[in-house]
Amino acid sequence: MSKPRTRGPATAEAIQNAALDLSLARGYDNVTVEDICAEVGISQRTFFNHFPTKDHVILGRDRLEIDEPAARKFILSSGPLLIEAMSLITQNAPNLGHPRMNDRMKVIGSSSALLARQMQRVSAIEEELVEVISLRIGHQVPGATEQQVADQSRMVYHLLSGAMRFVSTCDSHADDIEQYLVHARKVLADVLELSTVQKDPAESA
Repeated sequence: MSKPRTRGPATAEAIQNAALDLSLARGYDNVTVEDICAEVGISQRTFFNHFPTKDHVILGRDRLEIDEPAARKFILSSGPLLIEAMSLITQNAPNLGHPRMNDRMKVIGSSSALLARQMQRVSAIEEELVEVISLRIGHQVPGATEQQVADQSRMVYHLLSGAMRFVSTCDSHADDIEQYLVHARKVLADVLELSTVQKDPAESA
């Protein structure tokens, strides 16, 4: 049975909740716009007045952006580069504070199409991210050559893309999005530690 018709911002929220509920129950790829409309009790015209596509219901309508104050702080920092860069890219992700963000993460991670779309959204700010990372590396390593800065910036960006994919697909049993990110940063820190070349104790003997 259809739920009562709603209006304005409440309609958008009802659409999002219905899409999440149906996707968690059936799988995102098995849910249609028609299914969502029937669940909410609205027409497809009303649906498209709020969201251009079904993907946007889950991913959000706004593009990913980098917060300028956060970017300035990142550039001047001398902390762990990759860990802080990951915080930078996730800080202003759309819907980050949404009460059902965990459900969004589960749905995104369960659909290869949605995950690919999310990666496209990250790619859309690639040049901006690389520029911010370049400024950070130039500040942190004043003696680095232009080529070194360029290469390292691109490497960090691609590692970030992989980290974002991990956040979208990991099963950390976290209670909220911040715990997902804390878990991801911890895993990344562990991997970086394992990647550090350790001197063989026998060589010191």
